[in-house]
Amino acid sequence: MATGVAAPARVPAGRSTRPPVLDHRVEKTYDGASYTDLSAQAAALGGLRTGTVLVTFRTTSRNRPMALFSASNPSEPSINITLGVSAGALQFSVREKGTVRQNHLTRTMYDDGAWHTVAVTVDGRRTTFHADGRPVLTVPAGDFFTSVGGLASVGVARNLDSDHPGGEWFFTGGIKRVAVYDRVLTEAEAGAESVRVDLADFGGLSRILNSAAPATWVLTGDSITHGARWTGGWRSYRDYSQCTGLQPGGEANLRTALTSAVCMDPHCSPSTQVGAAGFAARCTASRC
Repeated sequence: MATGVAAPARVPAGRSTRPPVLDHRVEKTYDGASYTDLSAQAAALGGLRTGTVLVTFRTTSRNRPMALFSASNPSEPSINITLGVSAGALQFSVREKGTVRQNHLTRTMYDDGAWHTVAVTVDGRRTTFHADGRPVLTVPAGDFFTSVGGLASVGVARNLDSDHPGGEWFFTGGIKRVAVYDRVLTEAEAGAESVRVDLADFGGLSRILNSAAPATWVLTGDSITHGARWTGGWRSYRDYSQCTGLQPGGEANLRTALTSAVCMDPHCSPSTQVGAAGFAARCTASRC
Protein backbone atom coordinates (compact mmCIF):
# COMPACT_ATOMS: atom_id res chain seq x y z
CA MET A 1 0.00 0.00 0.00
CA ALA A 2 1.48 3.33 -1.04
CA THR A 3 2.40 5.77 1.70
CA GLY A 4 -0.42 8.18 2.48
CA VAL A 5 -3.13 5.97 0.93
CA ALA A 6 -5.65 4.71 3.47
CA ALA A 7 -6.50 1.03 3.50
CA PRO A 8 -10.10 0.28 2.51
CA ALA A 9 -12.46 -0.02 5.46
CA ARG A 10 -13.26 -3.58 6.45
CA VAL A 11 -16.93 -4.50 6.64
CA PRO A 12 -17.78 -6.99 9.43
CA ALA A 13 -18.88 -10.41 8.18
CA GLY A 14 -22.52 -10.39 7.15
CA ARG A 15 -22.90 -6.62 7.32
CA SER A 16 -24.56 -4.88 4.37
CA THR A 17 -22.35 -2.60 2.30
CA ARG A 18 -25.38 -0.62 1.07
CA PRO A 19 -26.43 1.99 3.62
CA PRO A 20 -29.99 2.25 4.91
CA VAL A 21 -32.42 4.85 3.57
CA LEU A 22 -32.88 6.13 7.12
CA ASP A 23 -30.33 5.59 9.90
CA HIS A 24 -30.93 7.43 13.18
CA ARG A 25 -28.22 6.56 15.72
CA VAL A 26 -28.88 8.68 18.79
CA GLU A 27 -29.35 6.87 22.10
CA LYS A 28 -32.16 8.45 24.07
CA THR A 29 -34.37 7.56 27.01
CA TYR A 30 -38.08 8.14 26.41
CA ASP A 31 -40.45 8.79 29.31
CA GLY A 32 -43.87 8.04 27.81
CA ALA A 33 -44.36 11.61 26.61
CA SER A 34 -41.19 12.40 24.63
CA TYR A 35 -40.42 11.44 21.04
CA THR A 36 -38.08 12.19 18.12
CA ASP A 37 -39.46 13.69 14.90
CA LEU A 38 -37.87 12.34 11.70
CA SER A 39 -40.57 13.60 9.34
CA ALA A 40 -37.96 15.10 7.01
CA GLN A 41 -37.29 11.50 5.94
CA ALA A 42 -40.90 10.74 4.95
CA ALA A 43 -40.41 11.24 1.20
CA ALA A 44 -37.55 8.73 1.16
CA LEU A 45 -39.72 6.03 2.74
CA GLY A 46 -43.05 6.38 0.94
CA GLY A 47 -42.02 4.47 -2.18
CA LEU A 48 -40.67 1.35 -0.46
CA ARG A 49 -42.51 -1.83 -1.48
CA THR A 50 -40.03 -4.13 0.23
CA GLY A 51 -37.31 -3.66 2.81
CA THR A 52 -36.41 -3.79 6.48
CA VAL A 53 -37.24 -1.78 9.60
CA LEU A 54 -34.66 -2.21 12.37
CA VAL A 55 -34.72 -0.86 15.94
CA THR A 56 -32.43 -1.36 18.94
CA PHE A 57 -34.28 -0.74 22.20
CA ARG A 58 -34.83 -1.65 25.84
CA THR A 59 -38.06 -1.29 27.80
CA THR A 60 -38.81 0.13 31.23
CA SER A 61 -42.55 -0.65 31.28
CA ARG A 62 -45.14 -3.15 30.05
CA ASN A 63 -47.51 -0.62 28.44
CA ARG A 64 -49.51 -1.61 25.38
CA PRO A 65 -49.06 -0.62 22.67
CA MET A 66 -45.82 1.37 22.48
CA ALA A 67 -44.37 2.57 19.16
CA LEU A 68 -40.67 2.14 18.55
CA PHE A 69 -40.94 3.58 15.04
CA SER A 70 -44.01 4.81 13.17
CA ALA A 71 -44.64 6.49 9.80
CA SER A 72 -48.13 7.88 9.25
CA ASN A 73 -50.48 10.29 7.50
CA PRO A 74 -51.08 12.90 10.22
CA SER A 75 -54.08 14.38 8.38
CA GLU A 76 -56.15 11.18 8.49
CA PRO A 77 -57.07 8.62 11.14
CA SER A 78 -55.54 5.14 11.20
CA ILE A 79 -53.08 5.41 8.31
CA ASN A 80 -49.73 4.15 9.55
CA ILE A 81 -46.94 1.59 9.45
CA THR A 82 -45.66 0.89 12.96
CA LEU A 83 -43.11 -1.32 14.67
CA GLY A 84 -43.62 -1.47 18.41
CA VAL A 85 -43.87 -3.40 21.64
CA SER A 86 -47.18 -4.35 23.20
CA ALA A 87 -47.15 -5.80 26.74
CA GLY A 88 -43.70 -7.22 26.01
CA ALA A 89 -44.46 -8.71 22.58
CA LEU A 90 -43.09 -7.36 19.32
CA GLN A 91 -45.81 -5.91 17.07
CA PHE A 92 -45.78 -4.85 13.42
CA SER A 93 -48.89 -3.25 11.91
CA VAL A 94 -49.90 -1.57 8.66
CA ARG A 95 -53.24 0.31 8.48
CA GLU A 96 -54.86 2.24 5.63
CA LYS A 97 -57.98 4.26 6.54
CA GLY A 98 -59.11 1.74 9.10
CA THR A 99 -58.28 -1.32 6.98
CA VAL A 100 -55.77 -3.47 8.81
CA ARG A 101 -53.36 -4.81 6.21
CA GLN A 102 -50.96 -6.29 8.75
CA ASN A 103 -51.09 -6.69 12.51
CA HIS A 104 -48.87 -9.38 13.97
CA LEU A 105 -47.45 -10.00 17.44
CA THR A 106 -44.91 -12.46 18.79
CA ARG A 107 -45.63 -14.70 21.75
CA THR A 108 -42.04 -14.33 22.92
CA MET A 109 -41.38 -11.35 25.17
CA TYR A 110 -38.73 -8.61 25.03
CA ASP A 111 -39.55 -6.37 28.00
CA ASP A 112 -36.82 -7.59 30.33
CA GLY A 113 -34.94 -4.28 30.43
CA ALA A 114 -32.06 -5.63 28.32
CA TRP A 115 -31.06 -4.20 24.94
CA HIS A 116 -32.63 -6.00 21.98
CA THR A 117 -32.52 -5.48 18.23
CA VAL A 118 -35.60 -6.29 16.17
CA ALA A 119 -35.52 -6.29 12.39
CA VAL A 120 -38.77 -6.77 10.46
CA THR A 121 -38.25 -7.71 6.81
CA VAL A 122 -40.98 -7.52 4.15
CA ASP A 123 -40.35 -9.10 0.74
CA GLY A 124 -43.76 -8.47 -0.86
CA ARG A 125 -45.12 -11.91 0.10
CA ARG A 126 -43.91 -12.54 3.63
CA THR A 127 -43.06 -10.58 6.73
CA THR A 128 -40.38 -11.94 9.06
CA PHE A 129 -39.52 -10.79 12.59
CA HIS A 130 -35.83 -11.14 13.51
CA ALA A 131 -35.03 -10.73 17.22
CA ASP A 132 -31.41 -10.45 18.31
CA GLY A 133 -30.16 -11.85 15.02
CA ARG A 134 -32.53 -14.82 14.73
CA PRO A 135 -35.78 -15.15 12.74
CA VAL A 136 -38.56 -15.82 15.26
CA LEU A 137 -41.81 -15.38 13.28
CA THR A 138 -42.78 -15.38 9.59
CA VAL A 139 -46.29 -14.56 8.35
CA PRO A 140 -47.80 -14.55 4.84
CA ALA A 141 -48.24 -10.80 4.44
CA GLY A 142 -46.36 -8.35 2.23
CA ASP A 143 -47.63 -4.83 2.94
CA PHE A 144 -44.97 -2.17 3.48
CA PHE A 145 -44.68 1.61 3.08
CA THR A 146 -46.42 1.78 -0.32
CA SER A 147 -49.55 0.34 1.30
CA VAL A 148 -49.91 3.53 3.34
CA GLY A 149 -50.93 6.70 1.50
CA GLY A 150 -49.94 10.27 2.30
CA LEU A 151 -47.03 9.55 4.61
CA ALA A 152 -45.81 12.83 6.07
CA SER A 153 -44.99 12.02 9.71
CA VAL A 154 -42.11 9.81 10.79
CA GLY A 155 -41.43 9.42 14.48
CA VAL A 156 -39.46 7.51 17.06
CA ALA A 157 -41.39 6.53 20.21
CA ARG A 158 -44.87 7.66 19.09
CA ASN A 159 -47.52 7.51 16.33
CA LEU A 160 -49.35 10.57 15.01
CA ASP A 161 -52.71 10.87 13.22
CA SER A 162 -55.69 13.24 12.97
CA ASP A 163 -57.49 11.57 15.89
CA HIS A 164 -54.39 12.01 18.06
CA PRO A 165 -52.77 15.33 17.05
CA GLY A 166 -50.61 15.22 20.15
CA GLY A 167 -49.49 11.68 19.47
CA GLU A 168 -50.29 8.19 20.78
CA TRP A 169 -48.54 4.92 21.67
CA PHE A 170 -45.68 6.71 23.42
CA PHE A 171 -42.73 4.51 24.35
CA THR A 172 -41.02 4.25 27.73
CA GLY A 173 -37.45 3.00 27.69
CA GLY A 174 -34.32 3.49 25.66
CA ILE A 175 -33.86 3.51 21.89
CA LYS A 176 -30.37 3.76 20.46
CA ARG A 177 -30.94 3.11 16.75
CA VAL A 178 -33.73 3.22 14.15
CA ALA A 179 -32.97 2.25 10.55
CA VAL A 180 -34.98 1.56 7.39
CA TYR A 181 -33.45 -0.34 4.47
CA ASP A 182 -34.77 -0.43 0.91
CA ARG A 183 -34.11 -4.16 0.71
CA VAL A 184 -34.64 -7.32 2.75
CA LEU A 185 -31.72 -8.02 5.07
CA THR A 186 -30.51 -11.60 5.29
CA GLU A 187 -30.30 -13.37 8.63
CA ALA A 188 -26.54 -12.80 8.67
CA GLU A 189 -26.99 -9.08 7.98
CA ALA A 190 -29.67 -8.74 10.65
CA GLY A 191 -27.30 -10.44 13.10
CA ALA A 192 -24.43 -8.15 12.14
CA GLU A 193 -26.60 -5.10 12.90
CA SER A 194 -27.82 -6.49 16.25
CA VAL A 195 -26.51 -5.66 19.71
CA ARG A 196 -26.10 -9.40 20.23
CA VAL A 197 -26.91 -12.64 18.42
CA ASP A 198 -28.86 -15.31 20.28
CA LEU A 199 -27.87 -18.96 20.12
CA ALA A 200 -29.33 -20.77 17.12
CA ASP A 201 -31.27 -23.11 19.45
CA PHE A 202 -32.84 -20.13 21.19
CA GLY A 203 -34.00 -18.78 17.83
CA GLY A 204 -35.43 -22.19 16.98
CA LEU A 205 -37.32 -22.36 20.27
CA SER A 206 -38.69 -18.86 19.67
CA ARG A 207 -39.97 -19.93 16.24
CA ILE A 208 -41.79 -22.87 17.83
CA LEU A 209 -43.34 -20.62 20.49
CA ASN A 210 -44.47 -18.11 17.85
CA SER A 211 -45.79 -20.67 15.39
CA ALA A 212 -49.46 -21.53 15.01
CA ALA A 213 -48.53 -25.13 14.20
CA PRO A 214 -49.11 -27.67 17.04
CA ALA A 215 -45.98 -28.92 18.78
CA THR A 216 -45.09 -31.80 21.07
CA TRP A 217 -43.51 -30.62 24.33
CA VAL A 218 -41.33 -32.80 26.54
CA LEU A 219 -40.78 -31.31 30.01
CA THR A 220 -38.31 -32.92 32.36
CA GLY A 221 -37.45 -31.90 35.90
CA ASP A 222 -38.74 -32.44 39.42
CA SER A 223 -42.00 -31.65 41.22
CA ILE A 224 -42.49 -28.49 39.20
CA THR A 225 -42.72 -30.72 36.12
CA HIS A 226 -44.58 -33.64 37.67
CA GLY A 227 -47.66 -31.68 38.61
CA ALA A 228 -49.81 -30.02 41.24
CA ARG A 229 -50.21 -33.24 43.25
CA TRP A 230 -46.59 -32.84 44.33
CA THR A 231 -46.45 -29.04 44.46
CA GLY A 232 -49.09 -28.40 47.11
CA GLY A 233 -51.38 -26.65 44.62
CA TRP A 234 -48.70 -24.54 42.94
CA ARG A 235 -48.65 -24.53 39.16
CA SER A 236 -46.45 -27.01 37.34
CA TYR A 237 -44.45 -26.00 34.25
CA ARG A 238 -47.18 -27.51 32.10
CA ASP A 239 -49.88 -25.45 33.86
CA TYR A 240 -47.75 -22.35 33.62
CA SER A 241 -46.95 -22.70 29.92
CA GLN A 242 -50.61 -23.24 29.06
CA CYS A 243 -52.04 -20.44 31.20
CA THR A 244 -49.61 -17.92 29.69
CA GLY A 245 -50.36 -19.02 26.14
CA LEU A 246 -46.80 -20.20 25.48
CA GLN A 247 -48.19 -23.70 24.97
CA PRO A 248 -51.63 -23.47 23.31
CA GLY A 249 -54.28 -25.92 24.39
CA GLY A 250 -54.47 -29.11 22.39
CA GLU A 251 -50.73 -29.59 21.95
CA ALA A 252 -49.20 -32.86 23.04
CA ASN A 253 -47.46 -32.76 26.41
CA LEU A 254 -45.08 -35.41 27.72
CA ARG A 255 -43.71 -35.15 31.26
CA THR A 256 -40.96 -36.93 33.10
CA ALA A 257 -39.99 -35.89 36.62
CA LEU A 258 -38.33 -36.53 39.96
CA THR A 259 -39.57 -35.07 43.20
CA SER A 260 -37.73 -32.00 44.57
CA ALA A 261 -38.16 -28.24 44.40
CA VAL A 262 -41.40 -26.31 44.05
CA CYS A 263 -41.73 -23.24 41.84
CA MET A 264 -41.97 -20.15 44.07
CA ASP A 265 -41.98 -17.66 41.19
CA PRO A 266 -44.82 -15.10 41.59
CA HIS A 267 -45.99 -15.98 38.09
CA CYS A 268 -46.59 -19.58 39.17
CA SER A 269 -48.79 -18.60 42.08
CA PRO A 270 -50.11 -15.50 43.88
CA SER A 271 -47.20 -15.75 46.33
CA THR A 272 -44.63 -12.96 46.39
CA GLN A 273 -41.80 -15.39 47.06
CA VAL A 274 -39.32 -15.91 44.27
CA GLY A 275 -37.37 -19.07 43.55
CA ALA A 276 -36.72 -21.56 40.77
CA ALA A 277 -35.27 -18.74 38.69
CA GLY A 278 -34.96 -19.08 34.95
CA PHE A 279 -37.52 -21.04 32.96
CA ALA A 280 -37.07 -19.04 29.80
CA ALA A 281 -36.81 -15.62 31.41
CA ARG A 282 -37.88 -13.95 28.19
CA CYS A 283 -41.14 -15.92 28.35
CA THR A 284 -41.93 -15.49 32.03
CA ALA A 285 -42.74 -11.84 31.45
CA SER A 286 -46.18 -13.14 30.46
CA ARG A 287 -49.03 -13.04 32.92
CA CYS A 288 -51.85 -15.55 33.43
